[in-house]
Amino acid sequence: MTKVKELIKKLLGIDKVYERKYRGAYSADLFMAAVLGFFVYVLLKDNASQQVARIVTYGVVLVVVFVVVRKLAQTLYVSWLISRRDYKNNPETSIDSVIRKSAISDELEGVDTARLIHEANNWKLYDATFDFYRKTKHGSYKSRQAYYTIFEIKLATFVPHLIFDSLVGKRSQFKKIYLQAQRVSLEGNFDDYFEVYAPQSYHLDALSFITPEVMEAMIEVGEFDIEFQGDSLLVFAPLLPASQIKHFKQRCLRLHRHVNDNLMTYRDNRTAAEPHNSVTDFGKRLLNNPARYVPTALMSGVGITVLVLLAIQARNLEFLINEVAVAAYVFFFGALSKIIKTHRENTKLEAQFRAKYKQHHS
Repeated sequence: MTKVKELIKKLLGIDKVYERKYRGAYSADLFMAAVLGFFVYVLLKDNASQQVARIVTYGVVLVVVFVVVRKLAQTLYVSWLISRRDYKNNPETSIDSVIRKSAISDELEGVDTARLIHEANNWKLYDATFDFYRKTKHGSYKSRQAYYTIFEIKLATFVPHLIFDSLVGKRSQFKKIYLQAQRVSLEGNFDDYFEVYAPQSYHLDALSFITPEVMEAMIEVGEFDIEFQGDSLLVFAPLLPASQIKHFKQRCLRLHRHVNDNLMTYRDNRTAAEPHNSVTDFGKRLLNNPARYVPTALMSGVGITVLVLLAIQARNLEFLINEVAVAAYVFFFGALSKIIKTHRENTKLEAQFRAKYKQHHS
């Protein structure tokens, strides 16, 4: 019976929920399913038998309906999980001060709300929500929401910015966000669980306190993403049922104990003349990946090329000045400028770091 439940959860996508579509988006999805079915039928009815046309059309519609039902199940499941939460209305500290500077916020472009579940002297556990809006000619509407249950705890000292991107969770979600030259390979089978990112020249620093004992504790939470940011450790889980919160917290606390034991002797020697427990500015943030904007540049570039070819063939410059063309120009040059700007910023930061801490560069 348990295996059947697990199979149903996987089919509905509620075994681990990171996001849901917002209610208003379903009407647009169902309309698109109907339009798609109609066009498939029209396309096939003159080129195949009526029976084949119906079978293919029904198949396409059923697939689309299954996807919509799956998304609806996730939406209802999220509502059910949240309804069973006992959020704290008066947290002692600001909940989202650290999460707003985290890798998740880099990927999802800012947290919308954070609601506290539990807190103690040096740690807090909370749900964070990210809203996404879809633009239309008549304005914009909320299309989906992303959810995380986050454990955040203070460390004994400041450390470089480290990301442990779980290959079990959302599967390499930070690959497009951070420069791949910052990837670190650790010993044993650890690379089967995480892709690790550390600032360049800080790879040895990371290895000094990410010991085999720490890696073993990380593997125990291997289905979640882990981040070291400043003097905080964050563990990102999908929206968890209330029954799993206690176990999640215990595993995170165990990981924290192992990490803190190794941090007692860690110090960034590059900052010997600066305040104790500090890390260089270069070590505080991973470098962004310019390649994250390449797909947008390529797609819009292909669109512009098609429009140019159509204009040449039809000998009509209107193809190059209509609304579609203007949108393609905006996307293309916007993405291109971001690629150039990100590359220049990375080069500048690396040069400044090497000039100031030349003797420590490796």
